[in-house]
Amino acid sequence: MNEKRANNERINNKINNKINKRINKRINNKKFNNERIRNKVNLKDIANISSGLVLNRFDLSRSIKSNKFNKSIISNSFNESSFDDLNSSEFPDRNQNSFKYYYIPQKSVFDNNIDSNSFEIIFTNKKIENKYLAHYKDIIIKLTPPYNAAVVDFKRNDVIVPSNFAIIRVKDEFISVFLAYVLNGPNVKKQLRRLVEGTNIPIIKINNLKDIKIKKRSSYKQIEYAKLFYLLDIRKELLLRKIELENKLKDDILSKL
Repeated sequence: MNEKRANNERINNKINNKINKRINKRINNKKFNNERIRNKVNLKDIANISSGLVLNRFDLSRSIKSNKFNKSIISNSFNESSFDDLNSSEFPDRNQNSFKYYYIPQKSVFDNNIDSNSFEIIFTNKKIENKYLAHYKDIIIKLTPPYNAAVVDFKRNDVIVPSNFAIIRVKDEFISVFLAYVLNGPNVKKQLRRLVEGTNIPIIKINNLKDIKIKKRSSYKQIEYAKLFYLLDIRKELLLRKIELENKLKDDILSKL
């Protein structure tokens, strides 16, 4: 009888142990999930987000593509006298009430870069509000596929961000370069695709963009990751350049055979 009771107790202990393990596992999973949630923030909590300027709402002259001009014209050291050598019919009347700006076309933003050589010139009869101008360390992101984001790495006060971009001005808690890499990463792209599922035109709304979830990282970690991503980008460029030179060498050799 005592042996039977002992066996029953052993069986009960095993069952209780299994039940306790399952309960503890669920509790730990819940804690882990709660911790994951606490480690994420909405984009609106770490940055001020706004839309770019709707260009056609202003009395603007027709834009003139920068590739019509010599590079010296679109450089920061632009000289108004350079117009003298060009056809004056290409330009609107310029007087004291007109202002010259550049704006960022879609093609200028790719692979976390902004190509300032492809900016386009535009004239307006009034000054553009400061909030629509690109500022150093701002992030701009395309509101249409492929939703590329890039950090503004120039210091100018004459570059307009158009309405097909969102302007993200990062608060002190996050570093712009790191955040731009994250916005270009698969986790954010997946969130963005979900936002436009089932829509005819896959355009991201500013309010939706504000609710994008971003993982918290310490400033030290952000800097370390940003350095790593930058070095990987440089390595990628060098490898592509190497392939290009090897292909050229191959073609040169074959052309002589």
